[in-house]
Amino acid sequence: MIRSVSSNMESFRRVNFQPGFNIVLADRTQHSTERDSRNGLGKTLLLEIIHFCLGGDAARTRTVCRPELAGWTFTVELELGGRLVQVTRGVDAPKRVYFPEAYDHFPLRSERQRGDQRLSLAVADWNINLGVLMFGLPTDDTTNAYSPSFRSLFPYFARRAKGSILSPFTHFEKQKEWDKQVHTAFLLGLSWEIASQLQVLKDRKKGLTDFKKAVKSGVVQGFQGSIGDLEAKRVQIEAEATRTANALSQFRVHERYRDIEREANRLTEEIHKVSNDNFGKRRLLTTYEKSLTEEAPPNSNEVLALYADAQVALPDAIKRRIEEVDAFHHTVVANRRQFLSAECDQLRSEIQANDARTQTLTEERAGHLNILKTHGALEEYTQLQQQFVTQRTKAEDIKKMIENLQKLREGQGEIRVQTAQLEQRGQRDYEEREQVRDRAVNLFNENSQFLYELPGELVIDFQETGFKYDVQIERSTSDGIEQMKIYCFDLMLAQLWSSKNPSPKLLFHDSRLFDGVDERQRAKALILAEREARVRGFQYICTLNSDSVPTAQLGSFELEQFIRLRLTDHDPSGCLLGIRF
Repeated sequence: MIRSVSSNMESFRRVNFQPGFNIVLADRTQHSTERDSRNGLGKTLLLEIIHFCLGGDAARTRTVCRPELAGWTFTVELELGGRLVQVTRGVDAPKRVYFPEAYDHFPLRSERQRGDQRLSLAVADWNINLGVLMFGLPTDDTTNAYSPSFRSLFPYFARRAKGSILSPFTHFEKQKEWDKQVHTAFLLGLSWEIASQLQVLKDRKKGLTDFKKAVKSGVVQGFQGSIGDLEAKRVQIEAEATRTANALSQFRVHERYRDIEREANRLTEEIHKVSNDNFGKRRLLTTYEKSLTEEAPPNSNEVLALYADAQVALPDAIKRRIEEVDAFHHTVVANRRQFLSAECDQLRSEIQANDARTQTLTEERAGHLNILKTHGALEEYTQLQQQFVTQRTKAEDIKKMIENLQKLREGQGEIRVQTAQLEQRGQRDYEEREQVRDRAVNLFNENSQFLYELPGELVIDFQETGFKYDVQIERSTSDGIEQMKIYCFDLMLAQLWSSKNPSPKLLFHDSRLFDGVDERQRAKALILAEREARVRGFQYICTLNSDSVPTAQLGSFELEQFIRLRLTDHDPSGCLLGIRF
């Protein structure tokens, strides 16, 4: 229940509220012209200031936190937890709220910041206090993200933005279904926890569905194929890893591996060089041996016979000369045969030496190669280790893939089971809370019947997807009926919560809720709100334009006595801030 709204600026039109029925009226003065307007006088701004001081998001209260209001602070005095509390929040420093004294009934106590003697709280902590002292919320409810909070409940009692009057069950445009279900269930006294848990399961189901789609489309790499395919791949990679592990266990690193490798390469080159040399020597030996076999002196008798056949008589001197030449040739051939024989012996000796050298080199190289065969280099060992790690990592990744796919399969089954169990619990709880539902339905129906002489219907149902709500009022196609559905629902909430402790004991309606509403229903709405606020002990505040007051339809109902603040368009001093910009 709000007692007053004020500011640090003298131009501000302080407003004091009373328990019960309160009106803030935007009035047209006799001096104003047709161009003057009551819009912008501060009716909606007053509501924004209340939200601002009660922990509203500064970014959303742009009508308050704007450059033209630099240096302004606003103070709301309200009954909270059985005590009067004053809270102040500044436009320049909206992250904290300030108090004139320490309130020991706050769950989270105010404190002094370094360099600041004022008592203050962070806005988030202030909202926790408000949730505890207005709605009985816990101070540390972190069970899930779908729990009620003060800032998600209070707007049902003080609808602010234009989008807040689109449906009785939402207070801003595009409000999510879980939000509507959870908070409406809480306010009606139903099991909001079931609606919250259903949403958690819906999130899990959506996550699994999205993951399955990503796997199927190939967005998530490595998950292609069935669990059987992945198992086969795992067995193959684990076998490869086992072979690599065995190789590592038998691997010995030689500290001089590279030196030995270089020496073995050198010996190989020398063996090739000696072999090539022997190949040339063997070819030369073969040539020499062939020449030695074929080498023979010329036959002089054949020359003499040739001349005889030609009947040529040779002188004795010529015969002697032929014999001398023949003897010379025998000598040359003998000398050549001796040379070739010596060369062949030399070649055989050199070939034999090369063979012996090759054997020695081969044996020496074999020793080095044996070391290389039974040992390895450190970098080779490291490479083998990396290969093993890669194979094991792949195997582990596949195991995780299989695990995740199994969890996906199991998770989908668990969600179906848990959802069915929650639905059964919700249905039982719905039936067990029949009296709670009936009270809310009866209050709504009575409110709508007061306005339209025929009872409307508040429909509360529980289905597979959770709570379903609807409101029906006959002649619902008439102008203003949709707003009156919201009015009847809000009034029903105020009626329900008036008997609770703790309770906000407040209902604030901005003038836009009554735009387009038939004058008769507008008058009845004001009369009904005054009666219920007075009888049930809660506070009702509404803002109105003077030309929308249904005076003729109010009859003996004296609205004037409930006007707490009159805003005018005569000059800037008549608006809420006392200034215009």
